[in-house]
Amino acid sequence: MLIRVIILMATLFIAIHAHADNKEELARENRLLERELSLAKKSNLYFVFDLKEKTIWIKAQGVILKKFPIYDMRVWGSSLPCDSLVLEKKSTFVKPRRKSMKPAKHEEKENVEIQALELDDMPSRYTLVLDKRVYVSVKPHKGLLSKSGNAASSLKNAICRPFMAFWFAVRGKPYTAIDIFLEKGDAKALYWSFQEGTKSILYPEESPEL
Repeated sequence: MLIRVIILMATLFIAIHAHADNKEELARENRLLERELSLAKKSNLYFVFDLKEKTIWIKAQGVILKKFPIYDMRVWGSSLPCDSLVLEKKSTFVKPRRKSMKPAKHEEKENVEIQALELDDMPSRYTLVLDKRVYVSVKPHKGLLSKSGNAASSLKNAICRPFMAFWFAVRGKPYTAIDIFLEKGDAKALYWSFQEGTKSILYPEESPEL
């Protein structure tokens, strides 16, 4: 009888906490939806990273302009902020640059072709540095070079990311690092279109069960 009472109390305790967690997650999702609604009321582009649906959306006034499927991802650190996040900078090992241009002679001026940066010039491996210490590392998920690069990156992250998450947790500061694997062309397009100062919404991987 005593054992049954203990089991019943333990089950009730777990159910209460699960219900509280679901309420908290539901409230978090509602706050994010409110933030997205406020962005949709403006004419500016904004980006939605839906980790549960594994999709990145480019939107304007609530209209979907482009979507990028996420093939794989990994998350470290604290939970995502319940707010829109601003892109502070895009960090990459090799930044895209225009090809060097030689000044043309006077008689050749009419034939000068300006070489602008194209989509193919964009990197496919980089980190999006958002405010509130949220770092989204974008990587290509196919190709021999991509696999070797991802393997080296995974080994580095397996050592560094848990340490960074622990370090900021001890100091009581937020820190979230996300690895996202996209098609190479989609990764370049995301870099091209996501400009510094642009706002984004990040929906967490888990969502409440109603």
